[in-house]
Amino acid sequence: IGEVVESRCDAYKVGDLVTTLTGLQDYAIIRDDLFSTPVVGYTDPLAVMSIYGPTGATAYFGMKGVGKPRAGETVVVSAAAGATGSVAGQIAKIAGARVVGIAGGPEKCRAVVEDFGFDACVDYKDGDLSAALKEQCPNGINVYFDNVGGDILNAVLGNLAHKARVVMCGIISSYLNGDHPGPSNYVNLLATSSTMQGFIALEEWAHFDEAFAALSEWEQQGLLVHRETVYEGLESSIDALNGLFTGANIGKMLVKINEPEN
Repeated sequence: IGEVVESRCDAYKVGDLVTTLTGLQDYAIIRDDLFSTPVVGYTDPLAVMSIYGPTGATAYFGMKGVGKPRAGETVVVSAAAGATGSVAGQIAKIAGARVVGIAGGPEKCRAVVEDFGFDACVDYKDGDLSAALKEQCPNGINVYFDNVGGDILNAVLGNLAHKARVVMCGIISSYLNGDHPGPSNYVNLLATSSTMQGFIALEEWAHFDEAFAALSEWEQQGLLVHRETVYEGLESSIDALNGLFTGANIGKMLVKINEPEN
């Protein structure tokens, strides 16, 4: 998100806030195209970058369109303290489900429950994850929103309920090393008549207004909250980027480069 400081385009005037796809830089030349959108109706830039950005849309389309949680079901979300997972879990809570997060460390698990309103959170770094999931989900897992893949995905697949839905959103456990080991518990999809489906949020571009309208209504009703981890200054960009893979953030990871000029 940036502020227009000079314009030769009728779509934007000086002082407008615009979301766009640029590099990490002080100034960027943008065009009036598909990837540049004026910020209208939202006054909090942090909310624009978290709930009303790609992570919020991803959580919405993945949970509502693929997971389809129902009241009384049990939903599990990995990377639950992150920007996408925290919103996805709250959407499931709004649908009336019992929501269990998976996160790394007591601070993140505390934020998942106290800040984001999950019913429980399992620390995957503390003991037997599969056993902890069985304890928190005694009737099995109806919906799993997967942001990490790897061993965590395998543990969840071993605890599915009948006709469960597994939402494949991300594989952060494999982004750095490039290894994508196949989960041995995939056979449980067959045994429980369950489905596992991937999705790409940008394919729902035509429905982004619908997603943001729903997210806005829930936020105004106090049903949806957001947190951000903000690094200060352009020079902190590398640390912020690396922090996404070391778990340094709670909520959306952002870099604040400058104060607005207007």
